[in-house]
Amino acid sequence: MAQIKINNLSFHYDTHGEDIFKNVCINIDTDWKLGLIGRNGRGKTTFLKLLQGEYKYSGQIISPVSFDYFPMTVDDDNKDALEVMRESIAPFTKWEKELEIYSNNIEYMKEYGEVLEKFIDHDGYIINEVIEKEVRKMGLETEILNRTFKTLSLGEQTKLLLVALFLKKNNFLLIDEPTNHLDTEGRECVAKYLQKKSGFILVSHDRDFLDKVINHILSINKNNIDIQKGNYSTWQLNNSKRDDFEKSENEKLLKEIKRLQIAAKQKSNWSNKVEATKKGCGPVDRGFIGHKAAKIMKRAKCLEKRQNKAIEEKSKLLKNIEEVEKLKISNIDSSSNKILEVIDLQIIYEKELFNNPVTFKVFGLEEKMDVENQV
Repeated sequence: MAQIKINNLSFHYDTHGEDIFKNVCINIDTDWKLGLIGRNGRGKTTFLKLLQGEYKYSGQIISPVSFDYFPMTVDDDNKDALEVMRESIAPFTKWEKELEIYSNNIEYMKEYGEVLEKFIDHDGYIINEVIEKEVRKMGLETEILNRTFKTLSLGEQTKLLLVALFLKKNNFLLIDEPTNHLDTEGRECVAKYLQKKSGFILVSHDRDFLDKVINHILSINKNNIDIQKGNYSTWQLNNSKRDDFEKSENEKLLKEIKRLQIAAKQKSNWSNKVEATKKGCGPVDRGFIGHKAAKIMKRAKCLEKRQNKAIEEKSKLLKNIEEVEKLKISNIDSSSNKILEVIDLQIIYEKELFNNPVTFKVFGLEEKMDVENQV
């Protein structure tokens, strides 16, 4: 089992000086099914690009495997799906032509041997059969491989390209939002396929999809990056427990700090009042009073130290708690409580999503909704 090692990784964009990542140190096993989560703008896509070497950074990314990003660009979608998949895996057609040329000339025996070795290492002689087998595992019929790639639906293209990338040798996949073009049935097929695979980082806003596929979570938080074993639900449960604990500790420390502030102020005032009584007293009395005042002041200083320690402990809490602002919508039309009206809405995504156009109104105040045409 190999590891991708990230040591003291720091990165910021030239357009602003704030660090996106600072001194990040994590290890990723190459057989993990790793889910990458974090709020929008936290750096998920940036992290994937750093792994691919697209940005300059400080620190180290040491990997025994190469990274392949999904979705990738297809150079020529006018080719048959099988050829598109073959080219996505390795340059089989190019190697086949070179082998034919080199085999007819003894002067190119060395070149022939080099190309033949690569061809065999990548299963070149059985690659078509391997592709057909994997396509069936994805829940597709093999006849799809004979169709022109651009005539396939976006969902079918997604499935085929995922299969192709998993057939590449010595690679680690960076899968970015694979469910964008998939319906419910398609998501189930891809989830079942990924359950049997390993060695990838998966970014998805579909929490149910993540739960079915991953066995580790890498979360980009407000102030750190954290890796946990388990799926999204496990991470969410652990995160909620941590947040609840930190909120509880924070409230206790706030009360303690306030109590210590009041007590310290009282001790300081008492010390000053005692010190003031020294005037008009004899030498012995003044010494006794001064000693008493110093003793009270010392207690006040001890309370201040305890207060500062509590403040320091408090500063370690709530760093990763996400605050969600409440959404407020004001009515533009003061004579009505209607917030939104939609008339004859139809969404087309490869096909019409609704049987009939949808019309509805959304009201505020009374919190009622009038749907004139059901979806």
